[in-house]
Amino acid sequence: MTNEQIYRKWDEKLKQKHPDYDQIEKELLDAWMVDQNQPEIFWRLGSVVYSMSLDLFDTEEIKKKTIEAFRYVEKALKLFEENHLESFEAFKWSSITSGKLALIETDIEEKIKYTKIFLNSIRKCIEQKPNDQLVLFMQGRFQLALTLLTDEERKILKEKLPEAAEINFGDAEQKLRRSIELNPEFIDCYITLAYLLIKSEKASQAKAIVKRGLEVEIINKSDEMIHKELLKIQKTLE
Repeated sequence: MTNEQIYRKWDEKLKQKHPDYDQIEKELLDAWMVDQNQPEIFWRLGSVVYSMSLDLFDTEEIKKKTIEAFRYVEKALKLFEENHLESFEAFKWSSITSGKLALIETDIEEKIKYTKIFLNSIRKCIEQKPNDQLVLFMQGRFQLALTLLTDEERKILKEKLPEAAEINFGDAEQKLRRSIELNPEFIDCYITLAYLLIKSEKASQAKAIVKRGLEVEIINKSDEMIHKELLKIQKTLE
């Protein structure tokens, strides 16, 4: 079996509704022991470990698992770069993991560090696949995240990353709506768009998005927490 066939086998397993992440992680680690310089293994390991973090409740455990996933993906990017190659999937998972860490970090310097990595990776993703569902979602989520910063955090961000400090509600809304069109079963997009619409003073539209989000099937603990949050939003909008 060629490497490409092996990768396709793992990818098919990961596309299942309820993948056995523990088993896939074991297979990937076994493959890594055979060839420790294969970037295709590392970004897939990162994707698996990140997906495992979605079934955790404890914030510190989620952060720890996300950092582990981020490091795998960074290793993949380094190996691709050494071979003068680029990988959309590696940049996508770099965006996912660094974006998540930028959101959950409380230390402003760490937040800026991960934001800088996120911006670089998402830029690469946009260059290659601007209409990818997750790429669109992450751009919209980033705009919402900017609105959640304190005045002091926003001031520091503007000094360190001036290109990232501008908020464009219209663009973010458009991207999030398109992301939902491409994958109506991605609950994260509904809550992100709902909060964005509330920030934009579009309560009736937010109410409609919340209703649709509550119809999405719950797959993991992250979905469960988002579902509960959507219920809270629904109650406040009544």
